[in-house]
Amino acid sequence: MIDSIEALMNSKLILAATMLLPLALAQQPKPFEYWPGTQYETSIPTPRQVLGYDFGDRITWSGNAVRYFDTLAAAAPSRMKVWDYAKSWKGGGSYTG
Repeated sequence: MIDSIEALMNSKLILAATMLLPLALAQQPKPFEYWPGTQYETSIPTPRQVLGYDFGDRITWSGNAVRYFDTLAAAAPSRMKVWDYAKSWKGGGSYTG
């Protein structure tokens, strides 16, 4: 009798797990928030709007970083400035913002 009750409970548990598994797999992860709950200024472009991807999705080469910084400086000149303060031995710039 006890064996049949345990078998019935095990089969119900397996059935419930089988039914809930697709729900658990279907949940999409929440997008990463740098500062949760913050209201971002819509006039400031995001990396995705400028570069086509979010920071952390792939490697950002220096040229793309400078392009994003230049875009930020153009969107909010009172809050962001970019300076080319040196040249590398290859002739490329070194920037700060």
